[in-house]
Amino acid sequence: MPRYEAFIRTNAGQYTEYMKLTFISKLGDGATADVWLATDDLDREVAVKIVRQAASGISDAMAHAKALARAAHPNVVAVFAIEKVADPQSGDEVDAVVMERLSGKTLDECLAGSKFSITEVRRIGLGVIDGLAHIHSQGLEHGDLHERNVIVGDGTIKVIDILYRDSLAALSPSSRAARLRRDLTSLRLLLQQVIFHSELGAPQAAELNHRLDSGSRLSDIKTVFLEVTDAANLTDAGKALDNAYARVLDVGFVEGDEYASALSTETGTGLIAALVERIITERTYRAVHRSYLTALWKRLKKRDRQTILEHLGKGLTSELPNGNWRPLLGILYAFKKEGWQGLKAAVRLRVEKLLIKDVLTGHVDVRSPVSFGPNGRLGSFARLFWPYFSNPKDLADNIISMLHQSWYTQNYIGKHFLSALPRLAEATATEDEMIDALADAYRNDAKVIVNNLEELPESWLTRVKKRRRGMVEDDP
Repeated sequence: MPRYEAFIRTNAGQYTEYMKLTFISKLGDGATADVWLATDDLDREVAVKIVRQAASGISDAMAHAKALARAAHPNVVAVFAIEKVADPQSGDEVDAVVMERLSGKTLDECLAGSKFSITEVRRIGLGVIDGLAHIHSQGLEHGDLHERNVIVGDGTIKVIDILYRDSLAALSPSSRAARLRRDLTSLRLLLQQVIFHSELGAPQAAELNHRLDSGSRLSDIKTVFLEVTDAANLTDAGKALDNAYARVLDVGFVEGDEYASALSTETGTGLIAALVERIITERTYRAVHRSYLTALWKRLKKRDRQTILEHLGKGLTSELPNGNWRPLLGILYAFKKEGWQGLKAAVRLRVEKLLIKDVLTGHVDVRSPVSFGPNGRLGSFARLFWPYFSNPKDLADNIISMLHQSWYTQNYIGKHFLSALPRLAEATATEDEMIDALADAYRNDAKVIVNNLEELPESWLTRVKKRRRGMVEDDP
C-alpha cells in the first residue's frame, strides 16, 4: 500500500511541536472514526484515529482526547498527540488522535481460548476496572465498553476505543448519571464473562451478579470483584454449592410444596443461580424437584432468570429432539408461563413445533408389559405446555387425527391427554370434532379411554356415549 505523509501539530504549554507521521495501512473503521497504522518521526509505530466530521459530538472530541493525553494511565491506551492531519484517503484536513500501537489480543479473542487462571482473572478485571475509573476521573465516559475494546498483552491490560462524545460536565446530573451507569453495567457484564471463562466458573460469576445491582458504584464493583475472586473465599463458597447440590441429588428428596418451601429457605440467595445452572448443565432434574425449582425461580432476580433461560434454551437446542431433553423440559415446566415466554422466540417456536409433531408418533399397547415405547415421549410433554403455545389448534388437530386412527394411537391420547381435552377444545373451538373423535375411540374399545371416561365432564361423557351409539340427533 502507498505510504502517506502528514504533519500534525500539538500544543504543549507555551510552544508548538510538529510531529511527522507516515501512514502505512488502515487497521479498522467504525461508525465515528477510521484507525490507521503509522510511524512517527521517532520511528515508533502508532495508531492514528481519524474522527469523521459527521460524527456526533465532533466539536468536543479533541478536548476529550487532550484530557486523556494530559493524564496517562497504564490501563488506558496512551494518547501522544491531537490536532489536524491530512486524511490519507481524501487529503482533507481532519481531526486525528495519535495513540500508542498496542500488541496483544482482544479480550473477545481470549474468551474463545483456554480458561483463565484466578491470577489472570484478577489481572484482567482489575486492569479494566482501574482503566474505566481513570476515564471517569477525567470527566469522560467510555460509551462502548465490551470485550473487543480491551487489549490483553503479556504484561498489560488496555482499555481502547473510547467514544469521544459530549463532555459529561456539559450534561444534566440525570443524563450524566445515566451514561456512567451504562458504563458500569457494561463493566459488570464484562467481569462476569471473564469469571465465567475461568476455573472459578458459573458460581462465582453468579455471586458477582447477585451482590451488585444498578445502584452499585465503581468502588463497589471493585470491592465485590476482589472478594469473589479471592482464592481464600472460594473453598467455603464451593462447599456451600456442593452441599446444596448434594441435597438435590438425595434419593430421599421429598416431593411437594412444604418440603420445597423449607429447603428453598435454607438455600442461600447467592447460591440459587449457580445451583439452578448446575442442575441444567448436569441434567439431574427429576419430577420430585418441580416444587423446589419453582420456589427457587420465584426468588431469582429478573436478570438472573434471563441468564438461566438462555442457558436452558441452549440446552434444549442441543438436546432436542433425540438427546437428553426430558430433565430440561421438566425444569422449564417448573418455571411455568414466565419461563416459557422468557425463552428466545426461535427456541420457543422450535420446541412447540417438535412437541406437536411428535404427538403423531404416539403409540401405546396396553397388552404389552412395556406399554410406552420411545415414540411419542416428547409429544406427551405437549399436555403440560400447550396453554403457552402460539397455535394450540395444531395440537388439537393432531389429537383429533390420532383419535380417529387406531387402537394404539387412541390409547396414547387417552393415556396422556384425556383430562386436558375439554380445556384444549374450548381454547381451539374444536369441541364437536373432539367429541366425535372420542366416540370413535370408544366404539373401537380403546381401553385407556373407555376405562377413564369419568375424567371428562358429565356433559362430555353424555355426548360421547350418545355419539358412540349413533344418536347424534339427540345432542343438545
